[in-house]
Amino acid sequence: MATPEAYEAEAAVYIDLIQGQAKAPPCTLLHWGCGAGGYDRVFKRHFTVTGVDLSAGMLEIARSAQPEIDYLEDDMRTVRLNRQFDAVAIPDSIDYMATREELEKAVQTAAVHLKLGGVLLVVGKTQETFQNNNFAYSGEKKLIVDRS
Repeated sequence: MATPEAYEAEAAVYIDLIQGQAKAPPCTLLHWGCGAGGYDRVFKRHFTVTGVDLSAGMLEIARSAQPEIDYLEDDMRTVRLNRQFDAVAIPDSIDYMATREELEKAVQTAAVHLKLGGVLLVVGKTQETFQNNNFAYSGEKKLIVDRS
């Protein structure tokens, strides 16, 4: 639910990390768990971006904000796009992997999509930062508020 501007500084750090680790200048980026495309607003200035997410509602928002980006509804643990990228970024959605097996599947699937010498960026939190703000956001325009 952050504004696009809120992603600027964080995305810049990720771009620097990807470019700094790449053996050749990276041109293509696969973004797992792209959500509503907040990071992609910045990523697209540096890479040709493909986004993958499970949420149709979030992808609808992403597509309307960045129509030039190829957004696909699928699961980062199992998707096979039959193409490879210079970089795969998982800037925050890795936190949704609930088991070691799910984490391994997500990383293995990312590796399948990397070109030889490509860069995998995975950003995880060292502690839980979730706060229950008593609402649910499904990617739709309306907000469901829990008053209980």
